[in-house]
Amino acid sequence: MTARQEQLVLVGTPADSAAAYHWAEVQNWAEEHGWAISSELPATGAVWGAVATEEVLDGICSPAEAELIYRVRAAGIPLFGVHQAPALLASLTSPVPSYAA
Repeated sequence: MTARQEQLVLVGTPADSAAAYHWAEVQNWAEEHGWAISSELPATGAVWGAVATEEVLDGICSPAEAELIYRVRAAGIPLFGVHQAPALLASLTSPVPSYAA
């Protein structure tokens, strides 16, 4: 039996140094734990959550980013801001719930 690979969706582009630092932390954590990172909602598989920049969360984004956020929310996938995501990921010590895409 193959272990399921968790997936993390990243939305946006960090606009300042603090966001870029947290964005890198999220990417590094995901890579270290064998999680797949995507800028799109996968057609299949388990998605743990989505991480978005503050600009995207505030609606200052491209139409494609807005559509992706809409689809994430419609699928019931948890959405986190880039500044809170590193602490949330670091706190994970046991299997976490995922949402089918």
